[in-house]
Amino acid sequence: MSGSDDQGGLEAVARLKAEAERSAALALAAAERKLAEEEARLTSLREMAEQYASRWSFTGGDLQRLRDTRSFIAQLQAGVQAQTAAVEQQRRITEAARAHWVAARLQREALDKVLEERAAAESRLAERREQRLVDDRSAQASRFVPAHD
Repeated sequence: MSGSDDQGGLEAVARLKAEAERSAALALAAAERKLAEEEARLTSLREMAEQYASRWSFTGGDLQRLRDTRSFIAQLQAGVQAQTAAVEQQRRITEAARAHWVAARLQREALDKVLEERAAAESRLAERREQRLVDDRSAQASRFVPAHD
C-alpha cells in the first residue's frame, strides 16, 4: 500500500472516529438531560413529602384521617426512596456516557495528530524533492554556461 493509499485509509478511519465522538457526545447530552429530569422529580417528591409531613401533624380528632395521612406520607417516602435510586442509576449511566465520550474524543484527537504529523512529513518530503530538482537543474545549467575570458 502506498503512502497516499494509507493516508486515505487513515482519513476514512478519522471520519469514523469523529462520527463516533459526535454520537457519544449526543448520548452524553441525552443522559445529562435525563439525569436533570430525574433530579427534578426527586426534588419535587422530597418537597411534597416535607410539606405533607409538616402540614398534617395530629392535633386530635379523626383517627381514620390520621391513618390515611400517615399512609400517604409513607407512600411519598417510598416514592422518594425509589426516585433516589433512579437518580443514582441515571448518574451511573451519565458517568459511563461521559467516559465513553472522553475515550472517543481522545481516540479522534490521537488519530488527528497522526494525520497532521503524516501530512507534515509528506510536505517536508515534497519540499526536499523539489529542492533537489532545483539543485539538479541549477547544477546542469552551470555546466553548460560558457566561461567568459
